[in-house]
Amino acid sequence: MEYSNNENNVEWVVANDVKNPVEHIKDHKFFIFDNLGSYTSNVIREVAADVENITTEERDKIRSIVVENVIQCMNKVAELNGAMVIVTIEPGFCPCPKDKEQLYFREIMGAVNQRIANTAQEVYLSASGIQFRIK
Repeated sequence: MEYSNNENNVEWVVANDVKNPVEHIKDHKFFIFDNLGSYTSNVIREVAADVENITTEERDKIRSIVVENVIQCMNKVAELNGAMVIVTIEPGFCPCPKDKEQLYFREIMGAVNQRIANTAQEVYLSASGIQFRIK
């Protein structure tokens, strides 16, 4: 990242393992949110009283917090006329987990990814190092 910033005169900010991604943007035009799955896990642990038995209300609140914060990031970057890259996982590409916590995580991530993809200008899927433009 430092090489890219120095060689191309572009300053990217990389936010990973954050509690509030909006705080990391400040006045940087180029923002990489790495990783939406980790951020969602952090929010799950923060909101859910028992991650093995997440209530419907807690699931709704978690989805709302994650989506709202990501959209705030997208809006802030747009105000700066910049670009944002969101790195996430696709939970639908694996077998359905038996573990309740993983099942809830998969359900929440699926809903969050769908909402973010619908809001994003461009969406890419990366498989085996090959990127496919979806939107």
